Amino acid sequence: MSPDTRPAVSVIVSVYRRADFLGLVLDALSRQTDDGFEVVVAEDNQGEEIARVVARQRPAFGDRLLHVSQPHRGFGKTRILNAALRASRNPFVVFLDGDCVAHRRLIATYRKAATPGRALFGRRVMLGPAITARLLSGEAPSPPSLLALLRSDSTRVEDSLRIPFFRKANQPTGIWGCNWGVHRSHLEAVNGFDEDYVSAGVGEDVDIEWRLMATGVALESVKHRAIVHHLHHPAAYSGDDVAIGRALLARKVAANQVRCLRGLTGVGEPGG
Repeated sequence: MSPDTRPAVSVIVSVYRRADFLGLVLDALSRQTDDGFEVVVAEDNQGEEIARVVARQRPAFGDRLLHVSQPHRGFGKTRILNAALRASRNPFVVFLDGDCVAHRRLIATYRKAATPGRALFGRRVMLGPAITARLLSGEAPSPPSLLALLRSDSTRVEDSLRIPFFRKANQPTGIWGCNWGVHRSHLEAVNGFDEDYVSAGVGEDVDIEWRLMATGVALESVKHRAIVHHLHHPAAYSGDDVAIGRALLARKVAANQVRCLRGLTGVGEPGG
């Protein structure tokens, strides 16, 4: 048998409260077809509820399940993602949100597609409130089947179709923070996530995307291969939050600040 040359994966799951969601997310990760990964729960808060979920799931993962947290002081996703990166141990990193339940072949897909010089990005099925409630109560299997999705109040159901040989024409942009992956070395080259972003919707995906691309990293779609199911909840941020982030992004791009000053290394006051 030839040795497995695919990179081991660190899955960073960013969470803010919603321990009930995290239970489903970790359960799905515990049932992956490929176990060449670890999970780092990245909590922008320090709540007992999340710690209890992690403790409950630990027997399924052993030392492959880590938990990092920080006090919640406004939007802190970029800070906690950097903390999770520092705690993680594998050469390829996949980012999931704590409201996204993975298809059982998600890790196998990312490990197979992982290539230096590329950032991979998938999409998500948008679960409706009714099927989300059924998943949380245990009335429906998680992740839901295609048939269950078709009969539900979900949208973007077509994104649940897994077509292993599918290759989507690559787009000029594509990273969504809830489902993407890249080699650690590329993140280190841009100093990780920019902690100047203190509003949601830009810093954890749009900003990191342009900085990676500026160093020569290409984007590759893994749509219909890397699939997650987004649990329904009210919007966590507003259009004003996005506008603030985009204004900061414009200043960063104009200054060509590809390697951020406040990231994996470097400290200072936020603001850019």
